[in-house]
Amino acid sequence: MAKYVRQSRINAGGQGEVWRGVADDGTPVAIKYMHIAGTPAQVEEDLRRFKREITCQSSLEHPGVLPILAMNLADPEPHFVMPVADESLRDVLDRNGGGLGNAEALRIFAGVLDAVAYAHTEGVIHRDLKPENVLMTANQPQLADFGLGRRMYSGSTTLTMANVGWGSYAYSAPEQFTNLHSATPSADVFALGRIFYELLTGQVAVSGIDYNLVPAEYRYVIMTAVQMDPSRRFVDAGEMQREIALLSGGPTTLLAPAERAAQLISQIAAGDRSKIPELGRVLIENGDDVQVYLQVFVQTPETVLSAFALAMPNEFREVMRIFDTYADGGHPWSFTDTLAFFLRAAFRASTDLEVRTAILERLLVLGFDHSRWYVRDRFIEVVEGALEDPVYAPVIARVLRNHPDAVDWVRDPMINLSLPPIVAQVFTAA
Repeated sequence: MAKYVRQSRINAGGQGEVWRGVADDGTPVAIKYMHIAGTPAQVEEDLRRFKREITCQSSLEHPGVLPILAMNLADPEPHFVMPVADESLRDVLDRNGGGLGNAEALRIFAGVLDAVAYAHTEGVIHRDLKPENVLMTANQPQLADFGLGRRMYSGSTTLTMANVGWGSYAYSAPEQFTNLHSATPSADVFALGRIFYELLTGQVAVSGIDYNLVPAEYRYVIMTAVQMDPSRRFVDAGEMQREIALLSGGPTTLLAPAERAAQLISQIAAGDRSKIPELGRVLIENGDDVQVYLQVFVQTPETVLSAFALAMPNEFREVMRIFDTYADGGHPWSFTDTLAFFLRAAFRASTDLEVRTAILERLLVLGFDHSRWYVRDRFIEVVEGALEDPVYAPVIARVLRNHPDAVDWVRDPMINLSLPPIVAQVFTAA
């Protein structure tokens, strides 16, 4: 059996420390030592986690998983030995503050994703995926630190998040903080979505994700991966991998995005609700395609909008946000009528407060800027419907106050409605 000698410390954390070392044949290695500190119960839990890390990592034979070369748990300092990596993915990201560029981000992420997909097929969940736990060797990513990993459906003892470093919190799925043991592969999917976002943008998603920074073709993948509700994410890394593969191949990609969107809308209108997720993907991935939004999506029947908003509320919100950017600005008079008709239908299709507020504002501005009475009438119809729910009274008042020049323009039809005092006061003040 080879012997290993440690030489210099690479890093240290709450659970252990990693040293650079050398085998007796001169091969450079990394040696991870377990910290032994705290009460006997704490030491026992740390040892269970350390054993679990070795068990999970050593059972996976994949080029994207850092192998374990040797271990010694009987030593007064329990440790295991791995090949020494060049750096971590965190080091790579720190050198590239604005992200890695689409091609390089996808190359690295595809390697990470393939390794996690393999682990999932082998029944292993990592549960602590983050850039610090992805090591780079010859510029290729390899998963490491399976300290929170476990085999699916095992009866293993629950390990808590108590001693997990702050670096994990930006990547951990919400359900991991309430019951780490019950986390499924979709918890790893959540972390993968946030890692991909960081690779593309250079931003850590601590306070959320700005989809304006994400290239349009990857928005749907990331949005699905980081859903708060685990049931709305990809079920595992393999499904996420297949979704990304659709971006670069498959028969439907031979169609122009506008043609594919029109085809999907037609199929959904005919009753095939199974096409809704694909429609969401096409619309989000092609957010920079004006034909998709102003020639196809704007013609979507209200029944399809309702089905879309009900089945995928978060995706519908993002699609409507993109649509609003196209509705902004100057348009031919006749087309403002088309926009207004669509916006009225979208308002009725959604119950999302953010979506409905944006539609109210867009209808008011669109009609006033173009001095288009048809658009004003659609705004009045939407307001009348909204006022059936008391929550919209302050929303409508705020929209009107935000655009004082338009208040006189809608005064006559508005004062003929039965207005709550908070809305009526806007016209009194004006």
